[in-house]
Amino acid sequence: MIHTAHFLCPVNPSTVSLLQNSCLSALAQGATQINIHISSSGGDVTSGFTAYNFLKTLPIPVHCYNISNIDSIANAIFLAGKKRFANHGARFLLHPFQWQFGGMQGVDHERMREWVSSLDHDLDRLVALFHEETAGASELCDWREMIRTSTILNPERAKAFGLIEGVEEAAVANPNTTWWINC
Repeated sequence: MIHTAHFLCPVNPSTVSLLQNSCLSALAQGATQINIHISSSGGDVTSGFTAYNFLKTLPIPVHCYNISNIDSIANAIFLAGKKRFANHGARFLLHPFQWQFGGMQGVDHERMREWVSSLDHDLDRLVALFHEETAGASELCDWREMIRTSTILNPERAKAFGLIEGVEEAAVANPNTTWWINC
C-alpha cells in the first residue's frame, strides 16, 4: 500500500522529526512504498542530511515529488528518493550554504576556521550526494559550480542532469494513507 507524506515546510529538527515519525507510522500500518510530496525553502543543513540518511534506511521504496519548490538543503531530502519527479512548473534552487550568527558575536581565529571548515565539509557532502544520486545522467553537471553560482533548475534541466526521472504531477494514492508535516 502506498502512503503519501506531504513535507510543506522549512527543514529543521522539528519538521524532520515529524517526517521520521510519519514514515515510521506508515511502515507500522503496512506501507509498501512512501511517496513524499515536497515543497520547502530549505533551512537547517544538519537536519537536511539527517532526513536524507533516515529516508535511505527505510526498507521500502521512497519516491520524492517536487510539487513546487525544492530550495537549498531540501535538495538533500529530495535526493533520498529512489525515484524522483517534479510537477510541471516546479523549480530547484541550488545555492551556497550560509551560517547564521545570533547578534554581534566575538569570534577568534580558530572558531572562524572551524565555521569555514564546517561550511566546506557540508558543501562537499551535498556535492557528493548529487554525484551519487545522479550518476548515469544524460548530461554531466558540475554540481559544485551550480551551487556556487546560485542556480535555479526547471524540470527539463533537472531531468537532463539526472535529478528527476521526469515531469509527473504528484497525486495522492489513497486519502486514508496520507501524512502531513506542517510548520
